[in-house]
This record gives sequence, structure tokens and C-alpha cells, in this order.
Amino acid sequence: MIYQHHITLSTQTHGDMHDITDQVNSIVRKSGIKTGMAHVFNVGSTASIGTIEFEPGLQGDLPELLKVISA
Repeated sequence: MIYQHHITLSTQTHGDMHDITDQVNSIVRKSGIKTGMAHVFNVGSTASIGTIEFEPGLQGDLPELLKVISA
């Protein structure tokens, strides 16, 4: 069984981050599938998806780190 759904997000600045955990959980629940795998991906070359604890310190630190390594 396959269930597909889209999440659309907009960013405001370089390094903008979104926590999509609740949206992904909701989609998985709505699918009705009890066992399987959730495949989350992004379309586009300037976005990325990561698995990391989304906490206030990270929201400031990660964009700064990305600026340093992309310079």
C-alpha cells in the first residue's frame, strides 16, 4: 500500500527552519497504514531535511554554522 501527501512550506530568510514533525505524524495517522516506512523528501536544490532535536539553541546555531561552512 502507498499513501502520498504533500506539505508546502515557505521560507523567509537564508537558514530558515521548520519543524515538520507534527505534520508528518498527522499524515502517517491519516494514511491508515499500520506498518511501513515514511519517506520524507524535498523538491529543489536549496532545501534539505534533517533529523535533529528542534530546540531553541539549534535554531540560532545551525544557520550560523551553515554560513561559516558555505563561505
